[in-house]
Parts: sequence; structure tokens; C-alpha cells
Amino acid sequence: MKGVTIVDTTDVEDYENKRHTPAKDAGLRSGDRIESIDGMEIASAKQLEEVVNNCGENAIDIVF
Repeated sequence: MKGVTIVDTTDVEDYENKRHTPAKDAGLRSGDRIESIDGMEIASAKQLEEVVNNCGENAIDIVF
């Protein structure tokens, strides 16, 4: 089975100490599977983390 299953989402804090919920805002919920980001198939949680951490403030296209 391809993709990574979302177990939980969390808030993130920006540089001004404001809390945001980008995963929830994007419609991601526990149990969803992320299949690709920006056309790149996601095969592991480590890869997912690397891709998200490297996107900076840029918007990404998530297929789930």
C-alpha cells in the first residue's frame, strides 16, 4: 500500500508565536493517507517529514 497514514495532526507555531493548524486547514484528518506531495509519491513517514520541512513557506499540493 502506497502513502503514509495520518495518525494525528498538531498545531505549529510561527515566528510571531501564533498557533496554526495547516494540516486541518488542508482537510487532513486522522486515518487519511498521503499518497503524494507536488507529484512525488510518498513512501515513508521520514520522506514525508523531509518534504514538508523543506517546503519552507511555499504552498504544496497534497494528494490524499
